[in-house]
Amino acid sequence: MAQFVVSKNSAILRDAIGALWMTIAGTVAALGVVAMSSTSVLEVLVLLLIVLVVSFALYPSIISTLRAALRLPRESSPAITAARTKVTRRFGAVFSLECLCFLLANIVLLLLHHYEYLVPAILLIVGIHFFPIAALFKMWPYYLTGLLFSLAAIITVLTSPYTLSIGHVSRWIVLPTAICAGVAWLTAACVLIIERRRLGYCLQVKVLSHMSSTRISAARGGKGSVAAYTPYVHEPFAPTHGCRYAMRLMRLCNMAAVRLA
Repeated sequence: MAQFVVSKNSAILRDAIGALWMTIAGTVAALGVVAMSSTSVLEVLVLLLIVLVVSFALYPSIISTLRAALRLPRESSPAITAARTKVTRRFGAVFSLECLCFLLANIVLLLLHHYEYLVPAILLIVGIHFFPIAALFKMWPYYLTGLLFSLAAIITVLTSPYTLSIGHVSRWIVLPTAICAGVAWLTAACVLIIERRRLGYCLQVKVLSHMSSTRISAARGGKGSVAAYTPYVHEPFAPTHGCRYAMRLMRLCNMAAVRLA
């Protein structure tokens, strides 16, 4: 039971950082869609407000998940360390292959004079790369993310000509990008829900382990050597503390990176 708690630490940190990355990527893509497709100031303001509300709604859960994961015991087993190293190497291989595919897609489309396929091709590559990531991290939402990314790119190209535009930009760019932005946000939300459930189990195991150790120590007549458990309490998001909130997020990401290194 204790081994489960220890082995989940890096996984929860990794997935929380992944949710943060998906949230940032979705926000950047959505902002790009707003900039490309909006034709009036009012439309820009409304869409911008929607993007910011949706994206920043995820950050409190990301921060609380990171903080809770950092309170779990650090892995010390050689087997867990070896497994973590293996996963990191495989992730690096997948990421390197993805970057290579980006480069090849740019070169091929440039040589064929069909650069209009670049954005759908990039989204298709990103979608395909989620399948090995899902298998590697054992995170089922990534399968759906990869499928939806791929379908958004393929269906857009097959069902509409490049000359059709939304705002001042081709539909081949705006439509799949907007769909993928929404999918990225939904993926981040699903991952956070899964990790919060894992954290609930891990913290429950930690409490039970501490109580068991305390009882054993009391039976022996000692005070116990287990450190007192401090339960995690979710801190509500305070919009008026935006700068301090951003600094806390950066600090937590840095701590998570150090823990995962």
